[in-house]
Amino acid sequence: MFIYRGVQVIESVHCTKNVWVPRTWRERLFTLPWRPLRKMKYMTVPDPELYATPIGFMGHPVTVARLMESLAGEEPPTNDGET
Repeated sequence: MFIYRGVQVIESVHCTKNVWVPRTWRERLFTLPWRPLRKMKYMTVPDPELYATPIGFMGHPVTVARLMESLAGEEPPTNDGET
């Protein structure tokens, strides 16, 4: 958990997503238990979304790291007295 420009960003490894991915022929034929007719497998991957919560934003550490990389090149906002 850290604060970036006044907004609290929370990292949680529990922000994941379950997806079905196809199994390769090698995996279908040469893994135990042997189930060659099963074409898909269920995997848990990091969720690419950030979620707004009442106390800030929450996301998987991989997603937050990508966010920080994209924001690293930005220059901080300046207050020129304009509203």
